[in-house]
Amino acid sequence: MAGEILKQQRENLGLTIPEIADILKIKTDYLVAIENNSFARLPAPVYTVGYIRCYAAYLKIEADSIIDFYTKHLTQPPTSTIIPISYSHKKSPRIVYFISAFIFACLVFYLLYQLLRSSRAVKTTATKSGIVRTERPAALPPVPAAAVAPEEKEHQLSIAALDRTWLLVKMKDRKEEEMLLKPGDVKSWTFSQEVELKIGNAGGIRMNLDGRDLGAPGEKGQVKTLLLPSP
Repeated sequence: MAGEILKQQRENLGLTIPEIADILKIKTDYLVAIENNSFARLPAPVYTVGYIRCYAAYLKIEADSIIDFYTKHLTQPPTSTIIPISYSHKKSPRIVYFISAFIFACLVFYLLYQLLRSSRAVKTTATKSGIVRTERPAALPPVPAAAVAPEEKEHQLSIAALDRTWLLVKMKDRKEEEMLLKPGDVKSWTFSQEVELKIGNAGGIRMNLDGRDLGAPGEKGQVKTLLLPSP
């Protein structure tokens, strides 16, 4: 099986799983699961394919045939676990309606409380001329809706060196990271904001972003600057 090929090559190179996990920044449990073909212990297919490609590249094994084997076994959750909307609506427990009614009652109570509070705040004062003047406070501002912060998606980037390549990585939430990659080196990063890459030999690396093989970003010897993820 594919996992046995990876395991045998790793043992031939005299490497241990913890060593490789530290270099590739991949969990030890995932590498063990890949070698043992334990598909149920692996993450989503899009991440698993990226891990396998990086692992195979580090061990200097052709990754395509191994990935083909895994993609035939990595499946999405069965559709039987998804409840149709119409069925879910009909079978909703009564507690849902009670909760909705309670929330609605709380909202009505809050609005009535604010209205009563506003009426009590009306001030009646007498001027020196004896004229009664009524001062009403400014209208209450509307209750703002709860702000929902946009969810930041995490991205996973892996770079495998095919030739000597100078690389500069700039992340908005980290310091700059400069390195010189040698053939066979593999580096991985996890980030949620935009990343800038400066590459001294664009044809000397292969890139993988979120499980997608982007190949070499340019020609051999070409200096290139990239922004990831690209718009």
